[in-house]
Amino acid sequence: MRQVRTARPMSDVSKLLGIAALLPLVPLAVGVSLYFGHVNDDAFITYRYSQALATGQGPYFNPGEAVEGYTNFLLMLILSGVHVIAGAAALPWVSKVIGIGGMGVAVAALPRIGVRVAPGNASVQGLWVGAVAGCLVAVFPGVTVNATSGLETGLYAGLTVAALICARDAGLLRCRFATTSGCFWAAAVITRPEGALIFAVWWVARVASGLRGWRAIADAVPVVTAFIGLTLFRYFVYDGELLPNTWYAKGGGYLGLTPGVYVVNGAMAPFLGPIGVAFSLVGYGVGFSRGRALGIGYGRTLVPIAAVGLVGAALPFITGSDWMPGWRFSVPYLPALAIVIVVGWMALLRSFLGDRLATAALLVVVLVAAIAHHPERVELKERLDLRAKGYVSGHGALAEWLGEEALHAGDTVALMDIGIVGYRNPDVRIL
Repeated sequence: MRQVRTARPMSDVSKLLGIAALLPLVPLAVGVSLYFGHVNDDAFITYRYSQALATGQGPYFNPGEAVEGYTNFLLMLILSGVHVIAGAAALPWVSKVIGIGGMGVAVAALPRIGVRVAPGNASVQGLWVGAVAGCLVAVFPGVTVNATSGLETGLYAGLTVAALICARDAGLLRCRFATTSGCFWAAAVITRPEGALIFAVWWVARVASGLRGWRAIADAVPVVTAFIGLTLFRYFVYDGELLPNTWYAKGGGYLGLTPGVYVVNGAMAPFLGPIGVAFSLVGYGVGFSRGRALGIGYGRTLVPIAAVGLVGAALPFITGSDWMPGWRFSVPYLPALAIVIVVGWMALLRSFLGDRLATAALLVVVLVAAIAHHPERVELKERLDLRAKGYVSGHGALAEWLGEEALHAGDTVALMDIGIVGYRNPDVRIL
């Protein structure tokens, strides 16, 4: 009969939790240092909306045009407050800090989730699974590109992971009437349009996993309230549509990049591609065949996380692909997906190698992933550095010339890339 090792007490695990949380932050910091100069032109669209709201013109890109041309209401709202306090020049820097901080939370929190769902519940193995999951996410170039882009991707990822980790059934909160998880989900819902769908998937998975009564209702109340409030705001303040203008303008994908290609490169590549995903599935099969001795069966916590990761990763089949570098649609769901994938790997490795060798093997996997991503990391670095220079010599120079020589307040200029020029010339009408 296979001997099952006794899990270590939570007090022992807590001593190592800080170290495990710091591990993913190291590759994240390295990646951020590579792409820190990168800011996406579309982020400046949000900045202009924030400028207008902060200066009393209302949340409009052009005065009198009731069009919601952003997909990040919460970030726009935060930055409008920043504008009131520190002025327009602070918006790019603060948005970058928010994105990096949110992504840092998303990867650093995974060891705590790993304790609850991984093989060897409440054990060092669980911490290691979470740390490896966080490192796999952090070494993926798309993650650090999106953390530094100035858009809401990092904020949304951090809020989603915070919502997962604060679920009461994970045993992380002691207050009976707390709705912390629901509040984080509510913030996520008003950060990205698909947040409501992802919450619904998570909530249904939790109910299917056994959550009942007031606990299920308590998480739903703040989310439903936020969703209704934002929908009414959008309907009456903008053009009467139920989704942002960008949903209709950009829905259906970008050029020849199919949803399947997007998912493989954005959601599977961080985990060694389809082969790595297949090995994880084999691990689950082995785990189920041998019972909870391999840590499989903690469905009440793992199933909702898996639902978030899988449905989030499959979203490009609904929304289409995206033109921005770094697989922006997939990145927020990589932390949840990473936990699920690494649990399967650990189950497979432990069944053949035992605990110690399995732990070492996961470290090797992280190193292999880091090496495998190097060509993409270099290509993105060169591409984004070139784009940053173009923003200075092209977009920035045009904005300066229009503001100083060509246009006056109330004039109209027609542009394709409207972010930087619009942000630096807030009194000019942009067509």
